[in-house]
Amino acid sequence: MRKRGVVTAALLFITGSMAWAQEAPVDEEVSTTTGEVDLAPVAGEPTEEPAAEEPAAVAPAEETEDLEADMEVAKEKIDAAGYEEIEAMPVSEGSATEMQTEVNDVPASVRLSEGDTSKAWGMLVVMNHSMGTGTFLADSTQRSTYAYVGQSWDLRPSYMFDFMGHNLKAMARLGFELELTEPNANPARRFNPADASLYLMDNNIFTEPVSGVRFTGGVRYFFPTSYQSINVSERWGALSLFGSANRSFGPLYLVYSFGFTKNFNATKGAQVFKPMGARIRRDNPNDDLPSPADSAGDYAVGFNSSFLFSNSLAATYNFTDELSLSYSVALRNSFKYTQNNVNVVDEHTSPNADNDTGRSDTLLSTLDVTYVLDGVIKPLVDLPFSLMASVGLSAEHPAQTASNDGIMWPFFYQAMAENRAANNYATFYVDLMGVY
Repeated sequence: MRKRGVVTAALLFITGSMAWAQEAPVDEEVSTTTGEVDLAPVAGEPTEEPAAEEPAAVAPAEETEDLEADMEVAKEKIDAAGYEEIEAMPVSEGSATEMQTEVNDVPASVRLSEGDTSKAWGMLVVMNHSMGTGTFLADSTQRSTYAYVGQSWDLRPSYMFDFMGHNLKAMARLGFELELTEPNANPARRFNPADASLYLMDNNIFTEPVSGVRFTGGVRYFFPTSYQSINVSERWGALSLFGSANRSFGPLYLVYSFGFTKNFNATKGAQVFKPMGARIRRDNPNDDLPSPADSAGDYAVGFNSSFLFSNSLAATYNFTDELSLSYSVALRNSFKYTQNNVNVVDEHTSPNADNDTGRSDTLLSTLDVTYVLDGVIKPLVDLPFSLMASVGLSAEHPAQTASNDGIMWPFFYQAMAENRAANNYATFYVDLMGVY
């Protein structure tokens, strides 16, 4: 299944000033009852003597003291509503909660995908349509060979529960891809299931009170349900540990993510079945192993990945609470099994080659515009779930050029330029996401 970066979009925060806004009518009432206007009718009662000499207009001493005390209380309440007092509140006395709400101004798409914490059961469904750059090749013969248009579905049911004061989420992920163009693979399959997985994650392990950085993390296990894992990698499964740190700076939301995955494979080498006399198609010549062309059977066509590290950085700018622009870049370092008789240096070895490392580095990048559709849809149809739509460009390619003499930077141009369009490194996509 073709992958793309995670979409992110922002939650408005509410400061402690709301509590003072609720007390404002009380302050106004006190100040009104102690004002000169309210006392004037007592002195304005008609009498035969001049009003200026009316002794009834003079309040008793005890009443005057009570009024002065009420005015002092009202003044203290008004002063307490000042912003200086709130800003000066020590962290230990509760301002950390207000800071956490403000700095974690989470984008709407992230908030929705994390789920409504008031509901135990949830579901995220993503319908994706993507088109590879090979679809736009000028040569009709190449275009018919390398064109790619596909549809994929991503289903993520979830269950939230409380554990020792933490709101944990258990989630399953199921997905598949349906290619709409003529498949360019052997065997030619239109339907390709992805590896299924189970998550257990905490979206707020800890919020650092001074900086306001929120830390998340979890564990994920992959099950071999894809053709690649079952037939080629012969993988039993994979275990992944992941985490992230995020913070908002006004409308800008930043997320740094990291992860480690250990694959459990039956063999060191990836296997394919080759019919009698057939040559193996080599999509990555640097990883392929030589095999006889005149005999049938399973042959290794490269080494399986033993474990990998991933690091990513995503930035989201929120124009409104519904509309956001995101860019993400990720580096994935995969460490493969090694074998002594492979990657031997000889006269045919490139001077730029990395030998005996059994490693491949991949860059992934995404540019995405997301819009939350609830404000448009729900006034017309009161759906029991939320809808989001996004359009974007994603790219997944080696970190270095084929000759290992340069870096393919994650700025999309190198993924498409210099005769790389046929590789379909880059894809244009449209997503529709439903969140319950």
